[in-house]
Amino acid sequence: MFKTLGCVLIVAAFAATGMTYTSSLNKRICGLSSMIELFSAIKIKINYEFTSLPEILSAPSLQTKKETADFLKNCATLMENGKDLKHSWNQSIDRFSEKMFLDKGDVTILKDFSANLGDSDVGGQIANISLYLDLLKANLKKAETIAKDKTRVAMSLSVFSGLIFSILLV
Repeated sequence: MFKTLGCVLIVAAFAATGMTYTSSLNKRICGLSSMIELFSAIKIKINYEFTSLPEILSAPSLQTKKETADFLKNCATLMENGKDLKHSWNQSIDRFSEKMFLDKGDVTILKDFSANLGDSDVGGQIANISLYLDLLKANLKKAETIAKDKTRVAMSLSVFSGLIFSILLV
């Protein structure tokens, strides 16, 4: 009786480990999705309201997820403390990339975006945002594919490892 219960608990523990790993893959997808929503909202604000980027980033009027709202608050705080827009953006990316589970490629795209941040006219800013929006969408598609493939493998491997460990103990 206790052996069976112990085996079930071991398999469950291994399965939970696999689920933890797949959860981080899904959190990256959420982080990328929230940045895509942020870029889309910025693009709309610039295109239709002719709002400047510093005003957009410091205004609480953007409807975003918690991760990006915290990111924007940090940008605004840094700009209020005298930092320029590009420095504020890059420092906020450094601070929140781990919380959003972004990988090095995602961070590179977001930092490259800041190179032309606020330097051109409305048309140039829209084109820049559209370019980086497409790059983020491509990364999102890759992340979804990776998550789909690795989820199956991680769950199968963790459950089978738990079963093998249980069999060895019995």
